[in-house]
Amino acid sequence: MAFSSMPIFLPTILTHMGHSASTSQALSAPPYLLSFLSVLLTSYLSDKLRSRSPFLIFHALLSSLGYTLLTLPPHFLSPTLRYLAIYPACVGFFSVITILITWTLNNQPSSSRQGTGFAVMQIVGQCGPLVGTRLYPESQAPFYREGMGVCAGVMLIVAGLGLGLRWWLGRENERSGGKYGRVSGEEGEGEGEGERGANEEERGLVGNENGKGKGKGRGGKTAFLYML
Repeated sequence: MAFSSMPIFLPTILTHMGHSASTSQALSAPPYLLSFLSVLLTSYLSDKLRSRSPFLIFHALLSSLGYTLLTLPPHFLSPTLRYLAIYPACVGFFSVITILITWTLNNQPSSSRQGTGFAVMQIVGQCGPLVGTRLYPESQAPFYREGMGVCAGVMLIVAGLGLGLRWWLGRENERSGGKYGRVSGEEGEGEGEGERGANEEERGLVGNENGKGKGKGRGGKTAFLYML
């Protein structure tokens, strides 16, 4: 919802803050540049640490904080501070989207399920613009406090859902005999050549060295362990 609204309306929001049209276009670029750098750093660190949820929760809370600041009345927040509050809002939701896509793919035991999971996520995600594109009507200019408040609340919910999902996946991993992981089934068993190659690529991405990511399930078979 935030992803489908802020990028579209940011120049308009900046114009209503008192900037000219050309200045608004120029000021809308730096938040995207910082978001780009944040996405690269977040992706690198989450791969290195083989963990997704802490980054998702952190960035969701960061984005919620930025949107919350944008809901404040003008006598509490100067135009400069209001513009600076856009940075954590944008950095947060762009990074959340990146981690969410990766986390969804990491926690599917086969390439076919990865494709299905990604498709379902996109179908649900595309419902966001139905609401997001209506969050900033002209009648709420110049501060669009209601729209900012909705985005703040939604990002807070994302953080809560991320925390809950981490707890649930961790409990499932413990039932499988481990706490961290990424591997499903015994290597080569029931896999085609294409799927085996895809799994090898995934193991390299998340760092499955020294047998990490494996858990013993019933019958001594290697159980699938979820990435947290």
